[in-house]
Amino acid sequence: MRTAMFIGSVFLLSIVLAACGATSPASAPQSNPALEIELSTQPDPPRMDDVELLVTLTQDGQPLAGAEVEVMMDHSDMTGMTMSGTASEQGNGRYALVANFSMSGSWKGVVIARANGEEVTRDFRLVIQP
Repeated sequence: MRTAMFIGSVFLLSIVLAACGATSPASAPQSNPALEIELSTQPDPPRMDDVELLVTLTQDGQPLAGAEVEVMMDHSDMTGMTMSGTASEQGNGRYALVANFSMSGSWKGVVIARANGEEVTRDFRLVIQP
């Protein structure tokens, strides 16, 4: 009887330890954590009409040149109101794209940066002022 309890306890403990060691997709690290993506806007805060989206890429703390940067935006409250485009390189790790926001409110977006054979994404949210 004690042997069966011991074996059962070891089995249960191994399941618990295996579950604790697993990472979920939501908490999995980026493919290249040394590649950082920052987003700013001009004007700040962003307003309806043309807004320059400025993406800054750094790798190991240094500006990253030669990347492909895509930006996709979606209005949180208005299905189908989207915007996307490729940002152009400005130098010193900065990439820019002018977006026309025809509606105020909350917009969710994603920046996708491809460099050195890797892809890193970052989600963000903008609140466009009227």
